[in-house]
Amino acid sequence: MLLIPALEEVYAAGNKIAAIEAVKSFWETGGFFISVLILITTLGCTNATILASCRTYFAMVR
Repeated sequence: MLLIPALEEVYAAGNKIAAIEAVKSFWETGGFFISVLILITTLGCTNATILASCRTYFAMVR
């Protein structure tokens, strides 16, 4: 199992997510798992950004 040539193919394609392709090389259904993890972290970051930015304006109003 050669991981480096597979990652070079991902880099050459330019439109794939490297983390998903790397996990697919050793875990067939791992692409879905990594996709869900990326979704959860993106939504978590968005939630934290929305909540943190509101606190600044609330403090300025007080």
